[in-house]
Amino acid sequence: MQREVEQNAAALEAKPPTSSPLELVDELVHVSKLTWANRITLFRIFLIPVFVLCVMQAHDVPPCRYLAIGVFIVMALSDALDGYLARRWAQRTRLGFFLDPLADKLLVMTACVLLSCDFWPGPRFPNWIPVIVISRDAFILLGGLMLLLLTGTVKGGPSLLGKATTFVQMLSVVGILLNNHLSLSTVRASWWVVAAFTLVSGVDYMRAGVRQLKRV
Repeated sequence: MQREVEQNAAALEAKPPTSSPLELVDELVHVSKLTWANRITLFRIFLIPVFVLCVMQAHDVPPCRYLAIGVFIVMALSDALDGYLARRWAQRTRLGFFLDPLADKLLVMTACVLLSCDFWPGPRFPNWIPVIVISRDAFILLGGLMLLLLTGTVKGGPSLLGKATTFVQMLSVVGILLNNHLSLSTVRASWWVVAAFTLVSGVDYMRAGVRQLKRV
């Protein structure tokens, strides 16, 4: 049984699942079809509004700052947990293949935008950080849609560099949330690291898309 699970996981890792939008919706609306990995991913998405509320109230209600930190850390840990379960129990699904990176992007983009606004006590992200993050993700989304229209499928998943970028972005968000426990120079240095990883990973995804087009 253990060998079968490992073989299935290896097969899915080697050949990421592809599907039509209707198949993804079917998996999403039929709760019985959801794996535990997918349920944890959905839980992470449902926590985003809670995080938004905590951040927006942090100036007037100081304890909300620590609630925001706690909620964000829970969401970040859930990202690691759903990935572990998907690999350990061979629960990589078509829905999870698209839902997990979507949840990560929603979380990071929301955090970067909110933590650059005036209602956040500070320090804040400079405005160019959310611009870079959102532009890169919009570029990836448009590129994926173009590949889907031209080739009928989008092969591959988040690259190692893409995963590292998400990790660095989340660390930088935590740095902003914990501003009273970190030096301002450390927080500012993280902005440039985020910018570098975000831009380089965007170029990496573009090259991967071009390679897929050349195979058609």
